[in-house]
Amino acid sequence: LWPRLFENPDHIVFEEFDAIVRQVLVSGISRYEVRILWQHMDASASGMVRSSEFAAMIYRAEICAWPDLHEDRLQEVGRLLEAAAEKWHHAGGNWFKIFKAIDSDSNGRLTFEELRRCVRCSNSGLRLPRTGVSDAELQGLWKRLDCDMTGDVSVQDFMAFMRRISGKCFVQGNLAHTARRRSGTVERRGDLGPVPHRSPQELRAFAGALDNALQTYWSRNGTHANTHCRGGNWSRFWAEAGSDQSGKLTFYEFRNAVVDKLVRWTDPPPTVEDLYALWAFMDLEDTGEVSAGELVRSLFRLEIEEWPDPDEETLHWVLEEMHTAMIKWHRSDGNWYKMFCIVSPGASGRIGFDDLVNLIRSPFPCLSISAERVPDQAIRAMWKALDAKASGEVSIQEFMLFMRTNGSQHSITKPTQYSRTRRKMEARRQEALAELDAAPAVEPSRLQDVARCLAANMSRLFEATSAASPRSRITLLDFDIACDSVLPRGPQSPSPEEL
Repeated sequence: LWPRLFENPDHIVFEEFDAIVRQVLVSGISRYEVRILWQHMDASASGMVRSSEFAAMIYRAEICAWPDLHEDRLQEVGRLLEAAAEKWHHAGGNWFKIFKAIDSDSNGRLTFEELRRCVRCSNSGLRLPRTGVSDAELQGLWKRLDCDMTGDVSVQDFMAFMRRISGKCFVQGNLAHTARRRSGTVERRGDLGPVPHRSPQELRAFAGALDNALQTYWSRNGTHANTHCRGGNWSRFWAEAGSDQSGKLTFYEFRNAVVDKLVRWTDPPPTVEDLYALWAFMDLEDTGEVSAGELVRSLFRLEIEEWPDPDEETLHWVLEEMHTAMIKWHRSDGNWYKMFCIVSPGASGRIGFDDLVNLIRSPFPCLSISAERVPDQAIRAMWKALDAKASGEVSIQEFMLFMRTNGSQHSITKPTQYSRTRRKMEARRQEALAELDAAPAVEPSRLQDVARCLAANMSRLFEATSAASPRSRITLLDFDIACDSVLPRGPQSPSPEEL
């Protein structure tokens, strides 16, 4: 609903925002509080924000006030949702089927409103009354689910979270897991003994050795190797090593596969304790099984830790080089969306580190920027800032927000000179805002005298400010000029500070 309040939702300036909050919404919030709120939204100090950014900040502030559920109650809510899904849709444990029912717009992302509507709705919903799961408990569930406060969650995050709190997976997964448990092949950390201590540097060395060994393994088998970020052939290795079609490996399956297929190309070869320490790092939830995706994300987290930390100067330098190449090859001034679409594989809406490297390094239609102009370390630092969650990939929303925040001077949506003048974004406006913030406190009785003095000269004031072009708003400078021209000067006249 927020975009409806603004004249241009893509370019909101402080004056418009202040007028909406304090006059249209009649919120009772002071101008000082509105300015503090604006500073949090306009982190890049560009002088304007989008309504989507404002809505995201309001969402984060709102969700912080939602209750925190204790782990026991969280698991009970998960079991109630699972039981309702089994009762009404025969989908107990099949969280993917439940997600598809909740995802009303079929975009692969779930919002709180979609979750609430599905839980409460009697038509194709779970039909859970508030006596079973209260609104506060539903909010607490969502607060834990959307831990990064983005406003929506993916199907993978939803399924992993619900499986953890409900204690159930889809029946096929349970059958495979049960069979392995009966045969003694599924062991949790408590069964395997204490986890050996390994430093992040040691884990990183093991992971790098396995990654190199996997590339050698596939090349010897005549398969192109690509193990970075998106998983590449790790998924194929996982499928080859697994004893069923669950897509997950137990520690013993992982150990046997590494020993049989990869150890011969590692020097020195990792010990069983090394593999167990690496396994514990990957199996964060202690489920006894790890998927290829979990392995890839874990390896990437280890790798990214040793990358250089980003700084503002490096980010601006890399973005400046990218912007220059965009103009050279595409005549595209700040169209970051176009650059994202060039490398987004299959229009998936997400890119990984390799995709960013391809965008910068590869020839046309990419940017063809050499390592002399932008070193690899600078690209790694940029990705480390871009992928703050170290998930191995970023969405188009995260990419666009990052580029707008750190490269606002190169944005395709940056205001023109005419727009800046019209929206009062020049130095004159900044000086006026500083003057307003520094205005002294005035007694209410004196303000009433000032208002009556202005009202007595309203006709002349209107002629001076809007005869040529009637407007519903004027700037502080216009107001000062008008008052100088229409108000008499004397002992009782308002001072400039009072005005």
